[in-house]
Order: sequence, then C-alpha cells, then structure tokens
Amino acid sequence: MLKLIYTDTGFGLELVEQAVEEWLQARLLLSLRASTSFWLDPGRASFGITSNLPCLSAFQQAIERENQAIAPENRLIELSCLDDFSLEVSLRGVWIAQTSDRHEGVFVTRLSDRCEDLLWQLWQEAQIFASLASLSLDLGT
Repeated sequence: MLKLIYTDTGFGLELVEQAVEEWLQARLLLSLRASTSFWLDPGRASFGITSNLPCLSAFQQAIERENQAIAPENRLIELSCLDDFSLEVSLRGVWIAQTSDRHEGVFVTRLSDRCEDLLWQLWQEAQIFASLASLSLDLGT
C-alpha cells in the first residue's frame, strides 16, 4: 500500500507492507481510543514529479499494463504532463483527515506491487535530485 502524507509544511510518501483495509481499521481504532475525529473520503490525490528521473519509462510501462483493460474513470493511477519538465501522478484511493475541510491528512491506495515499487523508487530519486539541486544552490554553483 502507498501512504501519501500531506502536511502544512510538505508532502511525503511511504510504502507500507499492510493492506489498506487493515491500516484503515487500525487508524480508526487509534482515533476512537484517542477521542479524535476521523473523516474518510474516497477520491483522488495528486503530486508532481520531474520528468527526467531514471526509472520513469519503466514506471510509464507499468502504468500502461495496470490500466490496460480498465475504463478511464476506474483507473487507480494516471500520469499526465504538467509542462516540459514535470509530470503529475494521480491516484485513486481514500483520504483520511480529522475533518472534511482539513488540508492536512493521509491518502492511502493499493496498486500492483510493480507500480508501487516503481513509484516509491521515483519518489526516492526525486528527493535525491531535489537535495542535490538545493545543495548546488547553497554552494552557489
């Protein structure tokens, strides 16, 4: 399962070795025991990645295989062009937050193992490239 974490200061992605249903059940129990609200909404989440990442073509092929016989409105994952340098990954899953109007929360989805692994790898590569770009700017090069 993929877990996307949206906070007021950023975004994170985790690969979790647990079924979505099990994770949601544990999260609901935690909210009940902690007496906090729990809002759940099936929907879509998106985030951007740069288009020059090394394993991008393998990821695109995995998406094509995953979406092969699925109607567009039922696809769990889509990749679209934002501009010459970036792409948008759009996922179908479940949004969890404290209330319906919160912008911070967690989004969970389950894709094929291949797509999840490649998306995780892309995410890690993007973080490395972002760190290197930031280091370059800090060093003035």
